[in-house]
Amino acid sequence: MKLMFKLMLAILVLAFVLPFTPLMPGGKPLMSLSEIRMPEFSIPDMPSFGAKEPVLRRSGKVQTFYRWRDAQGNIQYSDKPPQGNVNGLSSLDINPNTNLVPAVKAPPEPKTAQLKEKKGKTDSTAPSSFYSTNAIQKLFEDANKIKEQALERNKALQ
Repeated sequence: MKLMFKLMLAILVLAFVLPFTPLMPGGKPLMSLSEIRMPEFSIPDMPSFGAKEPVLRRSGKVQTFYRWRDAQGNIQYSDKPPQGNVNGLSSLDINPNTNLVPAVKAPPEPKTAQLKEKKGKTDSTAPSSFYSTNAIQKLFEDANKIKEQALERNKALQ
């Protein structure tokens, strides 16, 4: 086990050292220490999706907040700009409706007169109530017809 560990360590050291040794034709190494750099990372730009102006400016309801340092060096925040000349003044525009979803308009409720007219008109084919005796009798008749059909199909299969 110790021999295996030593062998793996030697291979690892060689893998890191060999690219820097002058083994290539012409006596140049494959890599040099000056070529090793950290990659540069940057945040990609966000797409505009065709907006001609920022969302904050479109709604018209922008609130501006201010941040500055007072004479004692404390950071102050306010929605009104400070009086006089202050150190490190910065402002931020915020739209308070940014994360709100617009409401869906509900259909208007029917007037009571229209409801009375609808109640007066009944469909002769439909039962007047789900629990009426006519509706229950019709349900039993339909169930018996389905039962008879099932028995006939069962006999035909046998």
